[in-house]
Amino acid sequence: MDARETNVKLWDDIYSSSSNGMTYPNDILVRVSHRLLNNEKHKKVLDYGFGGGADFIHFCKKGFQVSGVEISESAIEKLTNRLESMGITPDLKLLTDGRIPFPDNSFDVVVAWQVLYYNDWSGFYAAMKEINRVLRRGGIFLGTMGAIGDFSHTYSRSLGNNLYESTVPGQEGAIVIILDKDDLSKCFPNEKLTIGEFGYDFGQYHGKHWIVSYEKGADL
Repeated sequence: MDARETNVKLWDDIYSSSSNGMTYPNDILVRVSHRLLNNEKHKKVLDYGFGGGADFIHFCKKGFQVSGVEISESAIEKLTNRLESMGITPDLKLLTDGRIPFPDNSFDVVVAWQVLYYNDWSGFYAAMKEINRVLRRGGIFLGTMGAIGDFSHTYSRSLGNNLYESTVPGQEGAIVIILDKDDLSKCFPNEKLTIGEFGYDFGQYHGKHWIVSYEKGADL
């Protein structure tokens, strides 16, 4: 089983066994997107790897036209039911073989929050190629990558080349990319990056992520 197949099975198992998923949107995403985006200039948003759907619902409530893709059929089914109960027509599609099932230049914004680092390098670059394909020129990419010191780093074993195999309970065997700040340029070559970070440390729990954004086609 390759890295993608391992991660697909892992997340579908997680979402099929979970009764809820995320209840609240990520607070950092709420703050950053409030400053970076507006629903007149950036009308159409793709939530890449929406998971439990809390961030997706947040963007819907803020007036954006939101579509979503996921590798997990269970996540799609659960969010579809949740959206329909709220009177929102779902536009959710399955991400099969890494292909985003939308035409070129479909979106003003692609958000990939706490998802892209669950990849090996070939999977990551394939994902970014697809994201840039569906993102219009002048559109905004907003995402995160795992950082050294994150929970997914300290509970893992190194495979070399910034790749790790997770030992996080419930995520055993997942392949993740963990980076220093200087490594981000090899993830997003030829892009004019805006980089930030966020994290927390509370008891046995700790997290650290890089925030990465760029405008497609911006001059370096």
